[in-house]
Amino acid sequence: MEHIFLVLQEVDSGLLLGTALGYDSHELASIICAGICEHSSGSSQNAQSSCMGDERSRPQTLPTLSSPFILMDEHKHEEKQKETLCFALSILERMSSKLLSPNPTVDCSVYYKDILRTSLEDMNLMSKLVSLFSIQDALLSHLAVKCVSSVVLFQLLESNTFNSIWQQKCFQTFQRGCPCNEMDSCLWSLTTVVKGVMKGLYKCKREILDKLLVAFDPVLPDLYTGLLSCGGPDSDIAACQIDSCNLETIHMAFVDLLEVLTAARVRLHICSMSQRLLYQRASVFLHLVDSPALYAVKKKVLLLLKRVLLEKAGDELCIGEVQPSAQVDGQMTPDLWALADSVLRSASTGWVQRISVSGKASLFGGTSASGPGSREGPDFVMLRAVSLVLLKSLEYKVQQVSKQGSLCPVDIQSYLCPLMVFLSQHLPQSRQLCHSCAWVSLVFGDQDDDMIEAAMTLMLLYLYQKRVNATSDEDACSTGYNPHCLFIYLLKSVAFDHSVLLDFLISTETCFLEYFVKYLKFLRENWEGFRRSCLYTQGSDTLEQKSGSSGQESTMGSKLPANHANPQFNRSPASGATKSMFCPLVDYGSSDESGAEEPSVSDGPLGRPQDEGPELNCAAAGGRSLCLPEHAAEKAGDDHLTPDSMCEKTVMCLQELRKVVVRLQKRNLFPYKPASLLRLLMQIETKSGFGDGSQC
Repeated sequence: MEHIFLVLQEVDSGLLLGTALGYDSHELASIICAGICEHSSGSSQNAQSSCMGDERSRPQTLPTLSSPFILMDEHKHEEKQKETLCFALSILERMSSKLLSPNPTVDCSVYYKDILRTSLEDMNLMSKLVSLFSIQDALLSHLAVKCVSSVVLFQLLESNTFNSIWQQKCFQTFQRGCPCNEMDSCLWSLTTVVKGVMKGLYKCKREILDKLLVAFDPVLPDLYTGLLSCGGPDSDIAACQIDSCNLETIHMAFVDLLEVLTAARVRLHICSMSQRLLYQRASVFLHLVDSPALYAVKKKVLLLLKRVLLEKAGDELCIGEVQPSAQVDGQMTPDLWALADSVLRSASTGWVQRISVSGKASLFGGTSASGPGSREGPDFVMLRAVSLVLLKSLEYKVQQVSKQGSLCPVDIQSYLCPLMVFLSQHLPQSRQLCHSCAWVSLVFGDQDDDMIEAAMTLMLLYLYQKRVNATSDEDACSTGYNPHCLFIYLLKSVAFDHSVLLDFLISTETCFLEYFVKYLKFLRENWEGFRRSCLYTQGSDTLEQKSGSSGQESTMGSKLPANHANPQFNRSPASGATKSMFCPLVDYGSSDESGAEEPSVSDGPLGRPQDEGPELNCAAAGGRSLCLPEHAAEKAGDDHLTPDSMCEKTVMCLQELRKVVVRLQKRNLFPYKPASLLRLLMQIETKSGFGDGSQC
């Protein structure tokens, strides 16, 4: 044992330093396997039997008088076994990882391949490795999963097939369905392997993953229902002995697996039964959000739902260009409609109101905020996720109704009213907002891509609702989806700074270009509505209540229907001028020939979700930072603006934007041809009357 430990320690150091190992490949393979086998035949079996509740594995007799020394020796021996196993697993994982790298060293590659092939083919190493999945020691379990997953990916690269022993182990564990350490390890390993294929340099990724996922179709549907409802009265696995296994950890691992399955569907156009579970059985997933599950699990579920509805799951998983698929996923649209229907059905039963939201702000690194300059709660990441899940579900429902020619229209306000109530319940009481449409800038102010996505979705919902029942601007304002007000508050949040809009226009991470062009077309044909919105939002920026003072009445309060909620919100001036994400360079068509064209409600979802970032009072363009001056932030919160002056500030901002785009175009510095956009901006100036010097 001591000799094995010293050899593995030396080899591990050599791998870290990149020096020659000095052992024959067959000899080293034998030593590695010996270190794993010794542990597998002893403590790992005891750990597995303990996890399964086998009391017979416990000693039945008391030690002799010399038991303290015996126990000490046994403890030292176990620690030495553990260290030896850690070295063996680390060595195997490093070797296979080096072989999976884009440019492995040729000499080392041959040596490492010989060691791995000898271990796997001649010494049945994989059977011993997967036996460690049930071990209770967190460190060893972690190393075992990393090692097995890396070795499986190496074998796939070599033979274009998945290891049958690993595949059978995961299949049988999923079939049993009992939440235990082994389940957690198998879920994590399968997720890692699917990610590895998507991110790796494999050929025929689509065919490889399709074959793997179809093999798990017989067991994953029951596992989906069983694990996500685990502990409930109808759960088939409620009676399982969980013992030391953390159910929340298994929930998190299963949500990770669902995300990579969805990512493989979106990116590689694979559509197995397992990949449709989240869409077709969404009610089980939604129930987890208002269950007694851990808050982190609920948050992870909602963030995945948001990415799925945005069709942006797994953006970071595919490296390089994916070859276009000859097969189109014809089930995607019906599945998205089914998911949206499930969300809206749950929302109609009060699901949104039952979602818990932490009162603490979500900060990078998990540290708590403190001090007078700290950011106030609640968890805006959660609020954004809930809002976008509901908004995108409404958008899909509108698409479905429009395409199918349904005679039963969607009542947008019946869903937005509960959302406004939900937001008002969780936003700080020490602040208030005097206009409901400012909720988008408040809730999404830290995340530009989500904010633009929400604004465009709300505009599409407004156009649909106006077409089916001629809703008034006042009603739209009461539930926070008047497109004119949303745009005004967007400009307020960036202090009417045209350079921030320019950053959005030349970027590739948000759908701002598409939103901007759609809104300008709408503005061109609805100028009087914009003038009214300037009146509605007059002086209605966020107002901070003084301690002990009563809330101020909303400027819109007397205008809103009594049956609509008008929650009060707040956001600090110019706090929405954050790190700017960027819009895709879409083909926005010929705006000068569009006439009275309105944005189509059948347009597919756009936008690119991004990990939540820290709050900043500046906008980043490419690699530079464009910070707003303090006087600009003060102007953004100026509550003495008249309707005419607010209209003038808006047109001036658009005019300055047009001028700078023209200058960049002349120098060939603008990334695409902006002729149609410039014509639209010029038409807005002409419509306003500001371009020829007259009053707005």
